[in-house]
Amino acid sequence: MSGESPQPMAGYSPADWAGESAQRWASQADRLEAQLVPVSEVLFAAAKLQPGEHVLDVGCGRGATTVQAAGLVGARGSATGIDISEGLVDEARGFADGTHNAEFIVADAQHHRFAAQFDVAISRFGVMFFDDAVAAFSNLRASVRGGGRLVAAVWQTRDMSELMETPLRIGARTITGLGHAIDLPPIDGGPFSLGDVEHARAVVSEAGWAQVEVALHDVSLHNGGPGSVDDALELTLTIGPLRMLLADLPDAVTAAVRSELHEEYARRHDGVGVRFQGAISIITAQVPA
Repeated sequence: MSGESPQPMAGYSPADWAGESAQRWASQADRLEAQLVPVSEVLFAAAKLQPGEHVLDVGCGRGATTVQAAGLVGARGSATGIDISEGLVDEARGFADGTHNAEFIVADAQHHRFAAQFDVAISRFGVMFFDDAVAAFSNLRASVRGGGRLVAAVWQTRDMSELMETPLRIGARTITGLGHAIDLPPIDGGPFSLGDVEHARAVVSEAGWAQVEVALHDVSLHNGGPGSVDDALELTLTIGPLRMLLADLPDAVTAAVRSELHEEYARRHDGVGVRFQGAISIITAQVPA
């Protein structure tokens, strides 16, 4: 696959993230943050942030990763979160209250012009939705000083993660069994647009970054974090590929899908939450010195 980006999926464009998609995320934010703790652990282990560094957090959402970065770089360093959603940034500012070396910007990271002031740009699932990925990564490169680095967590293609594929497979089987035709979303669309290793490497390299590497990780995730089967079901039906399939179908179909998923989720509940395997990549690169 070349550096040409897949076509954006409905519901995942920058404009969507400035509005409805961000609202759905915010409605489930506590569960999502709990779910993604293992991803943050992998991200920050790769980032190796040092005291005094200045960090740009791309697609910062409610600011959890920005605040974590601010704590790691200490008072001599700083962390700047950028997100296209004004509502999420408002929440991030509240979450970061008292963290004096963290600040937030409402802007589109693929266009916003920074001086080359950062030592590292990080992102936890915030770089997969650009309209023009090469231009966006080029803009991010311009924000990082010579010798600085990029560390970004992205999903592998959808078929590589139980967390994504299992609910979609069960939902599709139930929907078609009830006589409704569906078109499954592409395995490399939307959140999975950088899931192919060679494509991700090509995009970031074409944007001018050097020493581009893509490391694959399997992580164990509780769907919606610790909680009940019903908590996990609510998250699944609110955010993600299955929601897209159900969007225009009768409520009875959603009820049937929920019933089928409940059996699978109950089987996977380990006493803490509904556990799935998730497949992520960590993209790392450097700005030539």
